[in-house]
Amino acid sequence: MGKSLISYVVGHAVCKGYIDNVNVKLNDWIVLNDTLYADNTLLQVLNMTSGDQDYIGEKKFKGDGYFNGDKNKQINRRTVAESMLWFKGTKKKKENSPYNYSAMSTHVAINYAIHKVGKDYEKLLKEIFTDHVGVKDTVHFMKVSWSPKDVAKGSQRYSFFATSEDYLRIAKTIYDDYNSDSCIGDYLKTIYDNRVDKKKKKDDTKSVFAYTKQYGGQFHMSLKGTKNVVFAMDGYAGQQILIDMTSGRIVIVHAIDRHYNWQKIVYKVIKN
Repeated sequence: MGKSLISYVVGHAVCKGYIDNVNVKLNDWIVLNDTLYADNTLLQVLNMTSGDQDYIGEKKFKGDGYFNGDKNKQINRRTVAESMLWFKGTKKKKENSPYNYSAMSTHVAINYAIHKVGKDYEKLLKEIFTDHVGVKDTVHFMKVSWSPKDVAKGSQRYSFFATSEDYLRIAKTIYDDYNSDSCIGDYLKTIYDNRVDKKKKKDDTKSVFAYTKQYGGQFHMSLKGTKNVVFAMDGYAGQQILIDMTSGRIVIVHAIDRHYNWQKIVYKVIKN
């Protein structure tokens, strides 16, 4: 779920003019120099089509955060600058790379945005969540380092904390945004229009992560069995948010364990 909210922040950074558009190349951030990520656009890393499948991610290594499958090389505990040491000398082989679910792509996206936003980043978060969404309690993203000197190195990660009520406020705002004539609404429509195929070999009926056919801008999309526009988030321990942009229905699951009947309490509710 945090990955999707990273995308929402990136969209607001674009709309506030800190980033020109989602098609900008990432080669103006020195941290990414001489790595495959500098060969990408912002939209490509948001879509998990960075071309990093030989090094990290679920396509080959069955996990989103270990470089080359090595659990001692966990990127979720390092700044982007530290992680990029493992990617030095890599190049993106294909412009249209396959979907590969990778936490590295998410870290690159948000920390590139912070690089562009600069000292206004905390102000931007307040404008999004306090002013625009209207959260009632404190919300925050985790960092791999809370030292100010590590901000320029890419210390932001995607883990997000909010109350259950504020998660609902965020979901309702995303629905309203998508259906509005606004810049952030255009951003959400853009990532939907540019979604990519997951090309999964089989379906799993236990989560929205595995029961969606496409991915766009850090959201799971194209829910099997419906033609409605659904933006879906899938989080740790079975947390779920599904936003049907067509019908207006929102389904949220707050869980500490994934062992529940997903088909019954999520899929059938959002579909019917």
